[in-house]
Amino acid sequence: LLQALRMKAVGFLLQALLGVTSSTTPEDFFCWDKSLFDNGESAPFLTREMCRKSIRNVGGSRQLEPMMRKLQTGQCIRIGVLGGSISAGHTLKPGELTWAKWLTKKLNRDFKPVSDKKGKPVCQHAVGNMSRKSMSVDHWISMLSNAGFVKPLRSFDLIILESATNDINELVLHEAASPNDWLPAVLPAPSITERFVEIFVRKAHILLPSTALMSVTAGWRGLMVQGGRATDPPSQPPYHLDAEDSHLAVLSYYDLPQVSILAALSPLGSLETRTWIQDHIYSDYICHTNALGHKTMAMLLIHWLETNLAEFDIKKNSGVVDHVHASPLTLAPLWVNATDMLHFLFPPVLSVDFTLAPGKEPWLAKHASFLNIEVQIGSWRHFEDRPGKFGLIAQSVTAQPLEFAFESDRNFVLVSVGALHSYEGVGAFKAELFSAESGVQSGAPLASVKTDCWWPDHVSEEASSFIRYEISGAPIAPAIRHYLLRISVYEPEGRSGTKVRITRVVAQ
Repeated sequence: LLQALRMKAVGFLLQALLGVTSSTTPEDFFCWDKSLFDNGESAPFLTREMCRKSIRNVGGSRQLEPMMRKLQTGQCIRIGVLGGSISAGHTLKPGELTWAKWLTKKLNRDFKPVSDKKGKPVCQHAVGNMSRKSMSVDHWISMLSNAGFVKPLRSFDLIILESATNDINELVLHEAASPNDWLPAVLPAPSITERFVEIFVRKAHILLPSTALMSVTAGWRGLMVQGGRATDPPSQPPYHLDAEDSHLAVLSYYDLPQVSILAALSPLGSLETRTWIQDHIYSDYICHTNALGHKTMAMLLIHWLETNLAEFDIKKNSGVVDHVHASPLTLAPLWVNATDMLHFLFPPVLSVDFTLAPGKEPWLAKHASFLNIEVQIGSWRHFEDRPGKFGLIAQSVTAQPLEFAFESDRNFVLVSVGALHSYEGVGAFKAELFSAESGVQSGAPLASVKTDCWWPDHVSEEASSFIRYEISGAPIAPAIRHYLLRISVYEPEGRSGTKVRITRVVAQ
């Protein structure tokens, strides 16, 4: 009751500040569907100005045109969401909906499909939420190497990437720990987030040529005003920690949209503003938004859609044709050099996803005899030790090494090993690439990488470790070469911890 009264007070205060009188309607000032969202328990707070501010990049009309044409003619659209724990609804209470589900409701209410002779809609707009906890953009790059994952994505009109909050932890800390993982790029460091976002954009455009792309910021870190845990970093200017500016740099270059709840609620310089956001929009002291935050994100996306649809109508009615903006793939890569980009864009010769539930990963079924060893210290197990976090987990340095055999006719090999990095009880692993002609490992490793899975922050994030091997002076004619990837666990110096969770392995 007190929260509802406070929300009403905020709404009335905003109306007073904006000059709303008895002769004006809230719809003139607010960007909020009160009849759908509120049921009388709170006053709207999201103004039209805030909705305008949320669109950091509106995006080019060329890639959005097929979806806008569908909305304009009463056809149904399908949207896919690739995000982390915020979009997955972590911390929402039973019965509360994610912003993806609210978006579905709003689409079917505001953009009504055509009806049949009986007056019933011939179809329904749909938003498929594939978000998972602790996932950043490099995870979704690896998922795009999985043909089984990509195939259903081709039915979507729009893919929404929500990873800026996870990217700030995983990619920035990854860069600090492994500055030499990348060959020199066009732009100097720090730009590792931009590099991954650029790879995602180009790879998605190749694999999903008829699907539009955009990025959203649905929450951010570093807001904490008071409370929280002793391990949480203190709040300091600019009072948010995220990678949305890194996303925006790439999205602007490729003329792709970005919508941000952070931009809508900014500036955050006022203690009163930050306190209100923490009390009413957030559900914890990390980054997760509550039910009202999810509703807000849905409204911001509806506003972005309405803005683009209005512009599309104007262009159509005036006969304007966009001859200026080209396809993103005609632009030269800016953050990743051509060689690195080729490595990531080639189809994989090995792709295993251990975050999938049992029965959904072919490699697990093929190697069931190895993984079904009686549970004991020293074995790897594929299970979900935390809700929503499947992985191939070793509990001890005595765990039998994992081995993956693959072959390639290319003159280079790029291997990505994903692992969950955390703050308690975790160990380290070493990944080694061997030549394995005639199916037998030979000689010293061709290349290797050692990774400590300890995170310096009180969070858990998936991170990638890379092995790159290039055959110097190789002949032009392709030749099949056989490789063996071995992953073994070790205990890092100076601290205890032996648990390692492998999430994915990709070789290209």
